[in-house]
Parts: sequence; C-alpha cells; structure tokens
Amino acid sequence: MKLRTLAASMCAATAVALVVPASIATPQSLASTTTLKQRLANVIVPAYCQMPKQRLHNGKTQRRYLPASGSLLFGAASKGGAMRVHLGSTGTQVLAQYGCNAGNVSWPTVIDAYDARNRLIGFIKLGNISHTEHADIMQWRSVGHTVRVTWISYEGCCFHRHTHRQTLTMSGGHLHLA
Repeated sequence: MKLRTLAASMCAATAVALVVPASIATPQSLASTTTLKQRLANVIVPAYCQMPKQRLHNGKTQRRYLPASGSLLFGAASKGGAMRVHLGSTGTQVLAQYGCNAGNVSWPTVIDAYDARNRLIGFIKLGNISHTEHADIMQWRSVGHTVRVTWISYEGCCFHRHTHRQTLTMSGGHLHLA
C-alpha cells in the first residue's frame, strides 16, 4: 500500500510523523488545489492571532501586523488544504484552513467557509473547541452533505495530545462541528 506522510513535528528531541494511506485523498481537493489556491489568494479571513479581520494579499496576511502572520494552508490533498463541498441548500462552498502565528508561535487552525463569490460565510476556531494552545487538522473528507474531520489538539510541544473525530455541517447559515 502506498503511504504518504502528512505531518511531521518535532517534539523535544523526538520526531513524530503521521502516516496515512494515500487512498484517503479527497477527489474534490486533489482535482482543484491549484485553482482553489488561486481563487482564495485574496479572500477575507477572520480576526485572529492578534490581527483584525482582513483581506489576504497573494494568500498571506498584511505585513504591517508582523510579528503576527497568517495564510491559508494548502498541504497534501488528504490533509485537506482546501476543497469544494456541498454542505446544504446554500449551494457549493469552499472550505479552507487558516493558519497563523503570533511571534512564531502557531495558533490553533481555523476552518473558513466561502461561498461561490468567495465571501467568508462562516468559520470555526478549533482552539475555541479544544481550549488548547495548538490544534491542527490531520485529515478531512467530504461525505454527502458533511465533512468528516480528524484533528489533534495539544499544549506546548506535544503535551496533553488529543485526537478528535468530528463531523462538520452547515445549518441555518452557520457551521457546526460535532
């Protein structure tokens, strides 16, 4: 079976790597990563990491907020990056992961949802769910009108590590992760 390393992080002196079968990759995200990256290069992202709500420029937050900085995350297709989904009666949405840091310390990932006109229609800050210093999406995939999300939360460098498996839905114009 072909394997792909999705994430690796240094935890003290020990390297930790998550390996997932390549067959988990989501067709919607595989087929259109470049197009979605271009499409989302100048979208609005929510206020986060000691920065206000703002429009990205070429996929990155404005330099005037340094040392805080952020961007949409476009990793391996099976990790999620960005993908087109149909979460309900509001048409097709694009889900993207917004990652940022303040002074080179990463903050928990934010899931952003955009409509067909690239307007930010909702977001979920994973840190508000886990109440931890860090949270990263390890995998997500579209299943019908939902998205199955596997993510981890942890403190510092790999302390109190928890794996979460939840379902992302949209109802009443709001994103829900349960």
